[in-house]
Amino acid sequence: MATWSWASPTCSSGARSRSERLKTVRSVARRIGATMIFVALAAWLAFSLLPPVHASAMTALLLPELFNASGPRPLLRVSGEPLRTELRLGGADADLYRPSSGGRHGALVMTLGVHPLDKRDPLVVRVAEGLARTGLVVMIVQSDGLIADRIEPGAVNDLVAAVERLRADDGVDPAHIGILGFSAGASLAFLAAADPRAAPDVRALVWVGGFADALQLMQQIGTRQIDEHGTVVPWEPADLSVYVFRKQLVDALDNPAERAILEAAYLADFGRGVPEARARLGTLSPSGQTLAALFDASDPAIARQLMPELPPAVADRLAQLSPIRVVDQFQGRAFLLVDRADPLVPWVQSRELADALPKAHLARYAELEILEHVQPTKPLPPVTFVSEAWKLASMVQAVLLELDPRS
Repeated sequence: MATWSWASPTCSSGARSRSERLKTVRSVARRIGATMIFVALAAWLAFSLLPPVHASAMTALLLPELFNASGPRPLLRVSGEPLRTELRLGGADADLYRPSSGGRHGALVMTLGVHPLDKRDPLVVRVAEGLARTGLVVMIVQSDGLIADRIEPGAVNDLVAAVERLRADDGVDPAHIGILGFSAGASLAFLAAADPRAAPDVRALVWVGGFADALQLMQQIGTRQIDEHGTVVPWEPADLSVYVFRKQLVDALDNPAERAILEAAYLADFGRGVPEARARLGTLSPSGQTLAALFDASDPAIARQLMPELPPAVADRLAQLSPIRVVDQFQGRAFLLVDRADPLVPWVQSRELADALPKAHLARYAELEILEHVQPTKPLPPVTFVSEAWKLASMVQAVLLELDPRS
């Protein structure tokens, strides 16, 4: 009995002790659970409501779409399938990609430049869908002229029409519209962004490897030289650049018979020309012979002397295609990227545009090693790749933030 009397209080005290410990454990667990829920909610709110956080996260998820066409696609796990609609805008076909989420979004017009990939090419679709999954309404504009290797001032009208179409779209925030252009498309995109019909509505211009001065570019192609910070250095243009810009000069001539002769001699077979056609060059007018002499010039000094003798119609056409001449009409913020080793358009063209822009309108300028003309596909050592990928990611994040309606 005494033993029992001693043991009973002990057992009762032990039970209370275990019960109190259990209550303490449950209390701590509830606090931890509440804290985790709070942290998760705070993280979700930061991701959803704070534009810099959202833009950074979207950039990290978007980069795999840009670097590797056959690699992983993390954006697919966190976003719905965009809706694609086909449109016709003046002299261009267009594909419109809408995010799966409702509400108003920022928007981006995209043009691929001369001799482009088709807008339904898997690489192009992957980039457009990736941008749409970040929350942008994306419109790819494919000009009939650019498909035919013609860089025409009229192509600017198609881009202006795209901006106007997006401005009137119920799913687009009209204060957050941008234009993204690649190569010659970058130059046309800038011209559209500076056009009085679109300039007030273009918040951001994203330029990848365009030309600022078409007349200067023709001289750089003809002389095979560029000016790097006051020093003239050799520059070897790609065959595609030679072909495309010769075509622009020939197309600007008024006489169709002369155009046919020059096309046969210098443009047929994608720039190789038909040798027999050269026998007819002597029948050309002085304007046509000036172009033929420029195309044949191997001495930079001769090519430089011939440039001022270009037919007025040709010089006017090149002037109309030159963004450097309309920088004072540009009202948005420019994000300029260029490949330092670009064989299609020399990098100094982008630098000159950056220098000409007022500081208030130049958001960012970056000279990259990771680009091959306009695609981030150049093989690099790991350390260099990380550094270059960081610079590209920083640019992408800044653009997404600029076009976020919450920013």
